[in-house]
Amino acid sequence: MKNKVFLLLFDARMKTSSDRHNYSAFLRKLKGEGFVSLQKSVYMRNFCGSRPLKEETKRIRRFTPESIQVRILELPVKTFAAMGNVNCDLPKLAQDTDVICV
Repeated sequence: MKNKVFLLLFDARMKTSSDRHNYSAFLRKLKGEGFVSLQKSVYMRNFCGSRPLKEETKRIRRFTPESIQVRILELPVKTFAAMGNVNCDLPKLAQDTDVICV
């Protein structure tokens, strides 16, 4: 099985109270799917398995409102861990090399 990281980058329109409500609901769903925040509009998920990017994109599309634009990038964990970091640390989730896949 492949250990990979999905990086999810998004931009949310926040013009109305409905937009703000949709944004909050979107964040709750993202967190429910196992994504953790790297920055305000950048989330990541460490995934062990063979789920393709196309399938993950379909899952995210189901609960993404029209007011939010989303990009998803799939990276091997080693590539993600090799990213340069200034004034920040990688989440503990992405640093674990001993992942057990069930």
